[in-house]
Amino acid sequence: MTGRGQRFLFRVHQAALGEYVAANWGWDDETQRRYHDRAFGLDPRYQGRGIGGGCSAG
Repeated sequence: MTGRGQRFLFRVHQAALGEYVAANWGWDDETQRRYHDRAFGLDPRYQGRGIGGGCSAG
């Protein structure tokens, strides 16, 4: 995914959940970006893992 796409998805995440997260835990961009990257497979450490499963390399 391109950097532009990643930024767009993070803005959607922030628009959808930002108010709720801020009210309950406080919004921290760095923390939320890490969470978002892991949750949506943008963190390279989690590449190749589908929803609900791990990567099975023979």
